[in-house]
Amino acid sequence: MVKMPTRNSTFIPLKGGIDLSTTPLAKAPGFALAAVNVDALASGGYARTLGYDRFDGRPSPSRNRKFTSIDVGDAPDAAHPAFTAITWAGGSGAYLSRSGHFINAVIIEGGITAGTILDIAGVGYIAQQDGREYSKTKAENIANQAIAADWRRSQIGPVPGVGPVRGVIAVRGAVFAVRDIDVNTGGLFMASEAGWQQITSFGWVLTVTNVANISNGDVTLTRTGDNKVFRCVAQLAADGKSGVVVVSPGDAPAVGNVLTGLGDATCTVASVDAITIKAGGSYQAAVHNFFGGTGQRAAYVASGVQRAFELREDGWLIPLHAQPDATKDKPLAIAIHSGHLFLGYEGGQYQHSAPGNPHTWSALLGAESFSIGDEITAMLPTTGGVLVIASARRVFGLYGSSSKDWEQRALSESVGIAAGTGQSLFLPVGLSDRGLVRLDRVQEFGDFALNQLDPDHHFKAMIDGMDWAFSTQIAELNQYRLFSRGLTHLAVTILADGSPMATTFQYPSAVAGVWRYTEQGEQLFFCLSGSEGVVFTIDKESRSFDGAAISWRVRLPFAHSGSPGVKKTWLTALVEQTSPNQAPIQVKWSIDHMIDAHFTSQKVHSIVSEDPSAAWDQVAIWNQTQWNQFYWSGSYGYTGAPIDLSGTSASISILMGGASSSDPNFTITGVTLDYFARRARRG
Repeated sequence: MVKMPTRNSTFIPLKGGIDLSTTPLAKAPGFALAAVNVDALASGGYARTLGYDRFDGRPSPSRNRKFTSIDVGDAPDAAHPAFTAITWAGGSGAYLSRSGHFINAVIIEGGITAGTILDIAGVGYIAQQDGREYSKTKAENIANQAIAADWRRSQIGPVPGVGPVRGVIAVRGAVFAVRDIDVNTGGLFMASEAGWQQITSFGWVLTVTNVANISNGDVTLTRTGDNKVFRCVAQLAADGKSGVVVVSPGDAPAVGNVLTGLGDATCTVASVDAITIKAGGSYQAAVHNFFGGTGQRAAYVASGVQRAFELREDGWLIPLHAQPDATKDKPLAIAIHSGHLFLGYEGGQYQHSAPGNPHTWSALLGAESFSIGDEITAMLPTTGGVLVIASARRVFGLYGSSSKDWEQRALSESVGIAAGTGQSLFLPVGLSDRGLVRLDRVQEFGDFALNQLDPDHHFKAMIDGMDWAFSTQIAELNQYRLFSRGLTHLAVTILADGSPMATTFQYPSAVAGVWRYTEQGEQLFFCLSGSEGVVFTIDKESRSFDGAAISWRVRLPFAHSGSPGVKKTWLTALVEQTSPNQAPIQVKWSIDHMIDAHFTSQKVHSIVSEDPSAAWDQVAIWNQTQWNQFYWSGSYGYTGAPIDLSGTSASISILMGGASSSDPNFTITGVTLDYFARRARRG
């Protein structure tokens, strides 16, 4: 009797991110040769990358996918463009699609009951029953949810103005955007349920003299003569006898007016200037509550073209007079550390406010200035109580808690952090000319040591091959994100021991700016080139790139099941995932990466990255075989239908991918390969 070969299985847990440096036989099979539009999770697996939506304060498209299915019976299936208006007595909506007897629509006003007569572009329909908020099948439900989200997107507009969005600022429940109105003037806009609304008045700056008994900070002053009350913020000289008072929007005091406050507080108005925003600049903000009271949390903003300012939730903008000369008081960097507001300037100078009061900048009252001798590229507060100040060539740490004990120490005299790339996670991270670096605390001395984030160079080839511009972080994923000037970007998940797992993500156009806040949970805003004035926000509920499909793929290294010298007949691949929803996936495979120690497989260029800057990805795409497509089952765990493989070889590499703008998010956690062991490789 002929003995049947034994069926063998090997499970490949997916974890580790991209590894382009380890030799083929030593490479862990759960790592990836290419990982595009997926995130490496600390708990294991590759999740499809987070989608994003446009934003202007209106309801989020991805969180408002509700639609109504209306049974119109045997009514003719007339062709209506998506989003055509639907009207009926007492209500209105927008047409989405037609599914047999059912019209799917977004209800804007009113409701649908049996007998309701609908009008769509002059065509009449009669509802046969009450509207329902679901489709006949799960697939139709997902598709109609996506169209409903697209309708929401069609209602969201850009920030008014010209040129790029200069900055996005979030404080408490309010979100603001800065964009130029013309070549000389900048505009501030607040997000609302009606979209971006321009703030047309910012208030007034008064130069005051004859000041007595007024303290720096919020103060209510009354004009003598007519008892007109003004809401103010005082910023006075060290002797308290002169300075400026910022008045909230509304009527302005006149030159010569005498203003009084509680007790014997008084001052005389010497000049009045309207507050304006200048065109240009690049806005950075730090949010803090210096005073501890309810409603006193504010954003502190630097732009490089004007004085820094405090921005409150109601849109009141308060210029901060950190230096007497306005032409020199144009900070580029900003940070909050140890109860002080820090500002960084051209030439490497940085200074801080008095402790606990961002309106006081006198050295006699606790303010102080420093210099690092190079242009500042990053100011990063750390969890260890040290402020990291970096240039492109050096890194410094400011130790201490106040002007009484500050000590600036050099942490690195030869390696710095590139502008826009510094982030403070549980450890500071940034890009240097030697690759990504991190600052590790040396516990014995409370000091820091600068180390490579990727000492094994798993993804250094990608770092070296692109021009990097911006960075951010996603705390929920413990992820550092680095944005290039092209279309391909880097996502690095940092484990508790500091080791990295890198993947890539690709947006339809280059990122033009990115801003992160933690005011209402984690909020990450960004802009894209070619979408002038549009602000986007990452949302874990989003299933698309603002309505466009997320095209993803993971290329696994060649797996040999522990026996690189044994030929195997490959039978099936079974993919494990953790979503209860359907998600289509395409699988491609190639066999035997080595024959006589040479790479002989033919590259397939039709499936490499769309981004020319990601040419490194081509090395991961090898000889063409065949494509299979299947749907994951509707329950957690293994898929119900293994993918049939073919071919005999010592090793096999799997490429998984897909594209969708509507499928719910998912995570791939492992692959099980079944095979027959045949014989030892000859020759």
